Amino acid sequence: MNIHNEPMFLNKETIEKIEKQYNGKYVFESCLKTKGGGWTDRAFAIFYTEKKHPEGSNYFAIGWSFDNIRLTKPSLIITNGIDATEEFNGVLYNGEVFYSRFCHDFRQFPNGLFVDGGRDYTRFGGTVLDKCKLVRIRVNKDKLEVVNEEVPDSVPAPFYAYSGDYWV
Repeated sequence: MNIHNEPMFLNKETIEKIEKQYNGKYVFESCLKTKGGGWTDRAFAIFYTEKKHPEGSNYFAIGWSFDNIRLTKPSLIITNGIDATEEFNGVLYNGEVFYSRFCHDFRQFPNGLFVDGGRDYTRFGGTVLDKCKLVRIRVNKDKLEVVNEEVPDSVPAPFYAYSGDYWV
């Protein structure tokens, strides 16, 4: 089963440099929790390393931080990435799993499927909706895996499906 975790803001060469410098492995991109307990509105690149940070976890996150009110001075930051290891929703279609990295991360795929909502909600739809299934994804060390293909009745985040004609 292929889980689409292509990077959004780091290219392959940059990821390889980070992996070498920090002896880590790129896992995926995800939002992180805010101090208030919600989720950030942007993605961070999540890496796994065997050696745990003394004040953190085995996961570190690299992303953009904006240090002024007008969001014009971005700076790259590194922080604890453990929040990204919480399970999240994805959509299974034809042996492939698709997910949204953060709130309003509307991802559209060539197969006619779209996914949106990150960890705040799960919204999906498109021309292949009748062949899609909601699944749960977890982080297992340096890779993503589908927990189960049958999502329980109570899904942690609200989800919505769009058939092209109506919301389900």
